[in-house]
Amino acid sequence: MQIQIPLHDIDDEFRAAHDQRLDALRESLPRLHETARTQVESLPALADAAFACAGFHYVHDPEATQVVGGLRLCQEALVALFASAGTPGPSTRFVGLADVTYAQKPPAAAVNIDRWLDAYFLSLIIGDLDAMQLLCAFPSATLRASPTPGAAHRHALKEALRAWLAKDADVIRPIAAAIIAAIDEPADPHEKFKATALAVPPLNVFRYIVERDEVKFNGAMWDAVEEHRRFWSRSPDSARDPRGFISLELTGLLAMAAGAGLACGVRTPYLPRHLIREPRSARPSP
Repeated sequence: MQIQIPLHDIDDEFRAAHDQRLDALRESLPRLHETARTQVESLPALADAAFACAGFHYVHDPEATQVVGGLRLCQEALVALFASAGTPGPSTRFVGLADVTYAQKPPAAAVNIDRWLDAYFLSLIIGDLDAMQLLCAFPSATLRASPTPGAAHRHALKEALRAWLAKDADVIRPIAAAIIAAIDEPADPHEKFKATALAVPPLNVFRYIVERDEVKFNGAMWDAVEEHRRFWSRSPDSARDPRGFISLELTGLLAMAAGAGLACGVRTPYLPRHLIREPRSARPSP
């Protein structure tokens, strides 16, 4: 059975300014790209602009080539950020059609768990196995020591993703720890609402993927997409945020489910399944 969940409503004023918004991004992206070729601290701004470009194109035309290009550039910039932060010496990564070498390290505040998770789920969606392995090797202690450390449940999710990629037997334990932290941790009402809507439902999806329970997986995915829609439609400003147009986390979990042989009956613009690629490694086989 298939369940259709539409994109949340976006106001006419926002849609009418689509061309001007993209013109501004098209003007800023080359400048950010050029700066990021020599300044590692510019990688987060490049990633943010690339993702915004992909999102704004997506809400207008999901099949636009700029969607794939923007998400890939965002992924390359974020992976380069963590490669440079985690490598003792200079690091070289492919960013925007060219190899770039960084001798310096990025600011500690830029290297945080939220960007790590974005990089991981983007890599999962596009099937970049080498990037996923690089990210999982990044020290958890460094992320926890960041001036912008993020919520405890996000760090527990990282440990669960690392365990899943390593095919560890005990993946459920860090997922359960993440669920408990997401429920118990936030004291601020907005953060509590955010955790309830955006943290707990995807963790349930992850759990049922690990357990290979297709029925519960589909029920959890339906709930997670509905909560995502509810969170991003809570106000006109949030409805305009490109982070709400595509759920990187749920789309990444959809890619994970496909690899586990689970069929998903949820059909929604929040899960652009046409962007999902088979996991692959660019490294030669031994």
